[in-house]
Amino acid sequence: MGGEVRDECGLAAVYLKKPKMFPTGGAAAILYQMLLQQQNRGQLSAGITTYNPLRSQLLRTHKKIGLVNEVFRSNHEARHKSIMKQHAGISGIGHTRYATFGANDVNYAQPFERKEARKWKWFSFGFNGNIANYSDLRNELQEKNFHFELESDTEVVMHYLAYGLQGQEKPSIPSIFEHLGKRFDGAYNIVFQNADGDIVAARDPRGIKPLCYGENDELIAVASESAALTNIGIATIHPVQPGSLIHISPTGEIAQHQFAPVQNSAHCMFEWVYFANVASVLDDKSVYRVRYRLGKELAKRETENITADHIVVPVPDTAKAAADAYA
Repeated sequence: MGGEVRDECGLAAVYLKKPKMFPTGGAAAILYQMLLQQQNRGQLSAGITTYNPLRSQLLRTHKKIGLVNEVFRSNHEARHKSIMKQHAGISGIGHTRYATFGANDVNYAQPFERKEARKWKWFSFGFNGNIANYSDLRNELQEKNFHFELESDTEVVMHYLAYGLQGQEKPSIPSIFEHLGKRFDGAYNIVFQNADGDIVAARDPRGIKPLCYGENDELIAVASESAALTNIGIATIHPVQPGSLIHISPTGEIAQHQFAPVQNSAHCMFEWVYFANVASVLDDKSVYRVRYRLGKELAKRETENITADHIVVPVPDTAKAAADAYA
């Protein structure tokens, strides 16, 4: 096994400050809305994990193959309500998957949940990105007698998270991710929820993949794209800085920690020209305005002798902003 592993996905996380204000499902209902707004980032599968301290199954995961509406049965009111009720929680994480690696079956759908008796060792997480040294990391873990069930980079991330949680005492949240920062080479974002009530959202040291967060009087939320936060009523949105993580404690305090030294800043060009929602803002820059400016730059470099017979066609539809400017 070799080569670089890639996942272009959408991430979400939410903490409810006032859970009684929310409809059936609580965090599950909000995560469903956030994933709908990020359907553009993944059409293969979708899933959520919610945390509920009043439930014996503190973490509960629902994930399936298909579009968000299919996974959460929104076309069948009774079944949709049943999923929301079963997964009602005060916090949780969500994921939509678009992958160029791993089979198209539910075992590769995220979030990945790893159960343990100790609450702080029981966790679930979602991953977006690519890890260039994936093969080396997998071989290193196999030499330490770690077992792999799937041909998946996400399983490598899961084992490294578990490795950072070893011991008899709960480690600090930053120390868990400092371990990842030292070992992972690539572009990655991670959302993490444990059965102790902690939420973490971490962004790689180059900031290649988008990740943002915000809050209002009712909730705190994290997403790959700002459109998902705007849709749930968050007006002020901040990018998670490269090499940083956002930690939301079980009582709702937000802290930002630097878990890895910042490296040369870089962005995935694919986000700007195709992948991101045109209504989103990535690292304080409007996706629409960037695409429009790209179209203007293309027009300046055009060498064709343009006549009235020429037309400009945006293919795919995400190219419309650039095509308008180019025309």
